[in-house]
Amino acid sequence: MNIYQKTIIALCASTAAILVASSAPAKLERGSGTAKFSATGPGGLRIEGTGEGVVVDDRGDEIVIVVPINAMSTGISLRDKHMKEKYLETGKFPNAELHVKRESIQALAGGANSGTVNGTLRLHGKERAVTPSYSATKSGDGFFVNGKMDIDMREFGIEVPSYLGMTVKPNVGISVAFKTSGN
Repeated sequence: MNIYQKTIIALCASTAAILVASSAPAKLERGSGTAKFSATGPGGLRIEGTGEGVVVDDRGDEIVIVVPINAMSTGISLRDKHMKEKYLETGKFPNAELHVKRESIQALAGGANSGTVNGTLRLHGKERAVTPSYSATKSGDGFFVNGKMDIDMREFGIEVPSYLGMTVKPNVGISVAFKTSGN
């Protein structure tokens, strides 16, 4: 179940990186990058998680958003342990990364922008093409960015979590939010 959360966080972080790239030069403000995920199951089961420590890396021709999966938490330590050790295998795959080519990012006009961007999500040792949506709004000398996307954990080789006969759905919603500042 934490696998879903981590996947969502990774995707959100990726979307955030896209937004940061569109306002270059910009930096992620320390402590401002967060990620969230949400997974559902039978009978109204809803599992949500949050994490911090999202890093946006400007590599010139691409923007890379790195989400430390081990920093995600659902608020239930046993669930977190199962998510990290059994499903997400954070010992082998500690981060989720979204890679976005700079040329695919639209420039921000009029202090705001929204849309989608094509990228590559690296999660659990697999890479898949993804299309996160985002919005960016001018905030001081930088931008406040929100991003979101849905993924199917099975596409990344992640086993669908099941506990005591309760199995979550393989689709996970991921969101990320952060503020950039000018150089």
